[in-house]
Parts: sequence; structure tokens; C-alpha cells
Amino acid sequence: MSATEHEIGYANFIKTQGFLDFLKKFEIDDISKLYPIIYKVCSKLDSQEDLENLAKFLNKIYEKGYYKSVADHKAALKAHGLSTALNL
Repeated sequence: MSATEHEIGYANFIKTQGFLDFLKKFEIDDISKLYPIIYKVCSKLDSQEDLENLAKFLNKIYEKGYYKSVADHKAALKAHGLSTALNL
């Protein structure tokens, strides 16, 4: 491995580590199984802005799923004559 390849590999490792730090808040079970694909994605991103946009994109997916889950739970409670109030 040449010095340049080593430097690129190290830079990709650093980008991946930063992204993994971001993912910690999601408490993903067995995330280590996803390391190879996370590394591949991060190694293809060229800038900090790209990483931040990926993080924003994943946040949008997470939020959409969270709010859908809340709505589904409210509907299930309503079907049983119950209700709930959530402060979001």
C-alpha cells in the first residue's frame, strides 16, 4: 500500500468514525454488522457537507418513522376507546 493509499484509507476511517458517532444516538442493535456498508458509503463522500447531508437525510427518515409510530399507536388506542396526549 502506498503512502497515498494509506492516507486515503485513514481519511475514510476518520470520516466513518465521525459518522458512527452520529449514529450512536439511534441505538442501533448489532450495528457492527453494518460497518462494511457504512465504511463504503462514507468513503464515497468527499466533503464534510456530504456527511452532514447524509446525517440530515437519516434524521428525516428516523423522524418520519417516529411520527408514524406515534400516529399508529394513537389509532390503536382510539380503537379501544382510549386516548393519549404526547408533548412532542
